[in-house]
Amino acid sequence: MAEITLEKVDQVIERTGCTYSEAKEALLHSDGDVLDAVIYLTESSKSGTVEEVVTRLKETISRGAVEKVRIVRNGETLLTVPVAVGAAGALLGLMAAPFALIAGTLAAYQMDCRIELVKNDGSVEEFK
Repeated sequence: MAEITLEKVDQVIERTGCTYSEAKEALLHSDGDVLDAVIYLTESSKSGTVEEVVTRLKETISRGAVEKVRIVRNGETLLTVPVAVGAAGALLGLMAAPFALIAGTLAAYQMDCRIELVKNDGSVEEFK
């Protein structure tokens, strides 16, 4: 078995944005190969269920002042959902806005799109 070093863990984190424990697990799974660990993490993040991705997205939104969620592919915005509309729709029992958010999120993970969180101050953070 190859040695798992802090340098390798840092390289995986730098390339994927994962946590230390996720990087270590991926390196163990990949027998210490950084490239294989990055590929493993990238593929495993895409294979999450819709419920897992939506749960992570809701948790991320609840932690910050997010104004809207944007799905971008090759520089083109495919979908923009205001967070207030999604929250109001969920509270009122309306399914259109939350469904669009879920469908957009799933599409982003299946089509190599980026999910961007647009903050109230105008800054943009990529959702990973």
